[in-house]
Amino acid sequence: MLFRFGRRWLSWLLARRSMKKINNIVDRLTTAAAAYYIWRERNNRLFRNTKRPPDILAKEIISTIRYKLMGMKFKNTRNVNKVPEQWNVHGEDLFDYG
Repeated sequence: MLFRFGRRWLSWLLARRSMKKINNIVDRLTTAAAAYYIWRERNNRLFRNTKRPPDILAKEIISTIRYKLMGMKFKNTRNVNKVPEQWNVHGEDLFDYG
């Protein structure tokens, strides 16, 4: 069951990989960050015998996505303006007005 879900999720992401819409970008960032940190946690548990609670792992994933969003430039549109607010991302250089 989990394998089928993963395949559907991957197909869904691949179908939208060239779209520049903000929600697609956030979806790709979320998937990449989650996959990386879960893989890293798995390796730490197997090879270093260390274990972190899920809430700490989730905070690290969310922070990574926020930092990536902070480094991006966005068009100043109504739909895009919602995302920095939802992710608590602020900065003068966030929007491209040109």
